[in-house]
Amino acid sequence: MLSITLDYCVIENQENATLIADNKRLSAEVKELKEQVHLLLSKMYGRKSEHVDPDQLHLFATGAPEAVAEPVTSIAPSTRKKPAIGHGRESFPDHLPRNRIESEIAEEDRLCPDCGKVMCSIGTDITERGEFIPAKVIVNQYVRHRYACKDGHSVVTAPAPTGVIDRAKYEASVFAHIVTKKYADHVPLHRLEAIFKRQGFRIPKQTMWDMVSRVADLLSPVVKAMRAEVLSSPSLQADETPMKVALGSEKKMKQGYLWAYRGNEKVVYDFTTGRSRAGPNKFLADYEGLLQTDAYPGYDEICARNKIKRAGCWAHARRKFKESMDSSPRESAECLIQINRLFRIERRLKEKRATDRLTNDEFVKLRAEVRARFSKRVLIRLMECLRTIELEGRFLPKSLLGKAMTYIANQKEPLSLFLTEPLVELDNNAVERDMKHIAVGRKGYSPVAKKAAKLPPRSSPWSPLAKPTTSIRKPTSRTSLSGSTQHQLRTSAH
Repeated sequence: MLSITLDYCVIENQENATLIADNKRLSAEVKELKEQVHLLLSKMYGRKSEHVDPDQLHLFATGAPEAVAEPVTSIAPSTRKKPAIGHGRESFPDHLPRNRIESEIAEEDRLCPDCGKVMCSIGTDITERGEFIPAKVIVNQYVRHRYACKDGHSVVTAPAPTGVIDRAKYEASVFAHIVTKKYADHVPLHRLEAIFKRQGFRIPKQTMWDMVSRVADLLSPVVKAMRAEVLSSPSLQADETPMKVALGSEKKMKQGYLWAYRGNEKVVYDFTTGRSRAGPNKFLADYEGLLQTDAYPGYDEICARNKIKRAGCWAHARRKFKESMDSSPRESAECLIQINRLFRIERRLKEKRATDRLTNDEFVKLRAEVRARFSKRVLIRLMECLRTIELEGRFLPKSLLGKAMTYIANQKEPLSLFLTEPLVELDNNAVERDMKHIAVGRKGYSPVAKKAAKLPPRSSPWSPLAKPTTSIRKPTSRTSLSGSTQHQLRTSAH
């Protein structure tokens, strides 16, 4: 009887232990799911700005605010005055043409009401109002004169005008207007078709797509030169964004990706049908230098092959701690305080560059000195803070705070590269800003990979070796001339 009781107690203890473990696991899962729901709701309905008041962070942090000297006291703050906030009218730019409209007073109204004498001019008052003149479409008629020998030996016709394509119906300005509206103003082609129709003529959507394809073909040498210029930069920034595309004759849209590469203060884009490592492997095949990206592993292979130094993005790291503020305010605030100090140092450096008008070499030298002296100290404090949080076990590995700490742990070397490489920026925000207009207009870009229709070949005068020629036709006999031409020759001969 005693053995049965003991066995029952052992089984009950095992069941209790299992229930306790399941309860802990389920509680952690519920907390994780609540954090994810809160994060999604914040992204949908909350503030988009990542700015956090530093005083607010110190409220969440442990103890009193840390008495740390401003890490860039050797850099004078900017002396530029902020523009006054007011409601005054801004004058029109000087480069805009002025249409002078004189407003005179009738002669009978120029008599003085007191003495009756004629009043003299003492000056003018000028009122300026802006006027918008809508765009209009005109039709250029190219009249090509023909000349023929009176004896019927040959006919000479004036050369045909060159165009983007042979027998082009539209001038190059129309091609440029359509491309600008589609990619700079984010106007879809079907909406542009309606705008043209409202102006009294029609360009079908498919025709405009063929025109866009031809412009892309003509600009390919320019893009190639831009790519070479960007890749000549010692440091690059890269980012990618999804884009829906229509491939070939398929009606269903597929996911493509547009990659942005920024270097030498210029940006060039590259399109691929997927997000695999093949995109950066092809574009950066011959590049050797510094590459700053987020933590996407698609760049790992090309960085290892070409021995490219990979730099991380502190804006991504800061964003993850900002997302964990609601669930772990104390720990997140302690880390954000240090990360914000890194950004404050960089802002002061850029203000110093603008105020003192430093050259690029002078700025790079100053940034190397300041980072080695101040930024390194701040980064050490941040790592100590992360180590303390980890030792105290104040987070779950799958929580938002745990994911933020894991991000820094996995990206520790790329995130620390800015200390030894002054050409590296603290964040990747510059190239991400280059993607903003893509996100705004991506719906209008939807058929970016659609198969183009068969078009006439490019006009030969676009070739750098070609020259306009006069068409000369030599008839084999007098009867080869048209009847109307022979009649004109006989009339002119008489």
